[in-house]
Amino acid sequence: MKKSRSIVQVGKDGVDEGVLERLKNDFKYRENVKVEVLGNNRNKVGVKKIEKEILEKLGDKFHSRIVGFCIFLKKLRKKQ
Repeated sequence: MKKSRSIVQVGKDGVDEGVLERLKNDFKYRENVKVEVLGNNRNKVGVKKIEKEILEKLGDKFHSRIVGFCIFLKKLRKKQ
C-alpha cells in the first residue's frame, strides 16, 4: 500500500456517488486521502456535515480530522 496521499474535491453537489466511488478506489491503494471542500459548503458547518456524511457512507473502518476546509481521512488498520 502506498504512503502517498490522494486529493479528492467535493463541490457544490456535495457527497455523491462519484465522490464515494473515487474514495473507495483511492483507499484500495492508499492509507490517507485528503478531501478538499469547495463551493457553498466552504464553512465550518458545511465541512462537518460533509465529514459526517462521508464517514457514514464509508463505514467505521476510517478516521477523520478536519483542518481548515480540508478533511483528512485515514484507513484504520485491521486488528491482528
